[in-house]
Amino acid sequence: MNRTLKFFAWLFVAAHIAAPAALILANSNPLTYNDFPVMLYFQHRASQFFEAYFAFWGFDYFYSAGYPLNFTWNSNVFLQFLQAFMNPAPPAAVLAAATFVSVAIAPFCFSAGLSNFGLSGARRDWALIVMLAYWWTGYPVIMLLLGMTSGIFAFHICFYAVSVFYRFMSEDGPAHAARLCLLVPLCFLAHKTAIVAFGIPAAVLFACYLRNVNLRRLGSIAMFLAITLAVNSFWLVPFIELVKFKVELAHAPHGLNFDPFRIFKDYFTLSKAMGHKILEPSQNPVFAAMNTILKGSLLALGIAGIIAGRKERSRAAFFALTAVLFLALIYFGSFWKPAAAVNPTRYVGYIDFLLAAPAAAGAAAVFRARPALSRFALPTLALFFLLSFAHFAMFNSMIRKPIDDDTRALAVWLSGNTTPNGRILLEDSGWNDRDALPPKYGEGHFPALLSEITGREFIGGPYPYIFLKHNYAGFHDGQFLGATLSSFSDSGLDSELDRYNIRWVVCWSGDCKERFAASPQAFARMTETGRFIIYKRTGFAPSPFLSGEGFVAADIGGIRAYRVRPGADGVVVLKYHALVNPEVSGSGEASAAAAGADPVGFIKIQNPGEYMLIRNSPAKKRAR
Repeated sequence: MNRTLKFFAWLFVAAHIAAPAALILANSNPLTYNDFPVMLYFQHRASQFFEAYFAFWGFDYFYSAGYPLNFTWNSNVFLQFLQAFMNPAPPAAVLAAATFVSVAIAPFCFSAGLSNFGLSGARRDWALIVMLAYWWTGYPVIMLLLGMTSGIFAFHICFYAVSVFYRFMSEDGPAHAARLCLLVPLCFLAHKTAIVAFGIPAAVLFACYLRNVNLRRLGSIAMFLAITLAVNSFWLVPFIELVKFKVELAHAPHGLNFDPFRIFKDYFTLSKAMGHKILEPSQNPVFAAMNTILKGSLLALGIAGIIAGRKERSRAAFFALTAVLFLALIYFGSFWKPAAAVNPTRYVGYIDFLLAAPAAAGAAAVFRARPALSRFALPTLALFFLLSFAHFAMFNSMIRKPIDDDTRALAVWLSGNTTPNGRILLEDSGWNDRDALPPKYGEGHFPALLSEITGREFIGGPYPYIFLKHNYAGFHDGQFLGATLSSFSDSGLDSELDRYNIRWVVCWSGDCKERFAASPQAFARMTETGRFIIYKRTGFAPSPFLSGEGFVAADIGGIRAYRVRPGADGVVVLKYHALVNPEVSGSGEASAAAAGADPVGFIKIQNPGEYMLIRNSPAKKRAR
């Protein structure tokens, strides 16, 4: 049986590496499915910010009338860091390579981590097989399909880092502390979810091995925490500064669960907390069944393994307490606001990985008690292998999905038939649309790339679920400025469109098309590209000034205003959101001015000069 386990362990490892190579590296098209366009957008902006400000965040004036693209909403530090230092490598190539590496490191992190947890031989092989089988039939592969490259990388690195911290707390030796000085900063550099994925198990380990705590260990912990803070300060500081802009989105309950019976459904039915709408049990029952079997086996055998290893009290307590804390967070954390902030259900797959180590001991106990079961090892493992990768063709068709003809035609039309003089109101789309259908832009968030393709500014995009106050200036699924189009009077709608300097409108929903088609005297129908209809406002004189007049050109480097003449009150108000750390080159002082119901307000310049460069300095506050 040991040889059988060894053979299948190697087979699973080989398949796990070959699968993403075929899915991603052998793909001649850029990754544009689901969130991948948003990742490309993050990467491109990071390289631009780095070149302009030697920073990884800044104001993006192309969306939402200008908003701070920082790490409050965007957590993909890993990708942005890579892109900035790999420039001028194409973002699509960097994303493909990073996604492949994030997936391919799993068996190495798992195997090394299991060894650190004391597993070897057949037990380690068994655990590795189950973990990789679960990877392709559980939440990890969903993360891949969702485009969560940084999240995948963080989960794998955090698992290994926790195993090293286990050895650090349970054994003597400086090598473990040295490895933690490298691993822990890397965990947080990968994704801010490390605060949970590494933080909770590490805190439990510290408590369970409190008897081993001495000055040397405390000094080592202080050292790698200090290194972690120093290495990650470039994103932690702006995150803390800008978290004040974070808002909750009722229409996007991502990573939340408000079903008190969800834990039982996850473990005993085909319904899953964290799935993908196209992987519903009714459409893919084999996938859901495999997930249920593996989740249930890991939990049941994990409990058995913890009980069997109870003589090692600290180790058993670590796995038991960690499992209880994660299960409580995942299935009930959404009911408590502080816990809900970490998107609890996104850790579904992580707790299953951590349970693999005690589950291996539980499986060994079962085989000792029922040795006759070993005769079924070969057919069972062969079946598991086939079922684990049975959905490869489906995953391949999803992740390789090209931009559809309608979206491609829309991008071409906007590039050739609009000008920078006035914004485009773009109806964005996501997985939470009211029609319960996939995103309308090729089942991906392609609007994130439209500003780069067209050079235009948009209200709507780059993503429909940006949880920042600035996204009040947004448009998705028939919702404009947080309200339905039907809730606006004709004059009220015109006033808001004027306020945000909107000249063109792109619709896909019935509500949007009906509203703008009902006023042909105000909105001329320009063209139709498949599901999209484009309208142009008639009799509208575009202006980037709410007060005053002149000319404006905005890019990543800032807002250039020239031939400026102030309004009657002697000030200039631009139709761009107020900045966080404003700088004005030339004369003028920047502050915020009220702009209707917009919660951020617009840029107001007192004592304006004829020519001004207005920009947000990411380093201004920190340089004082």
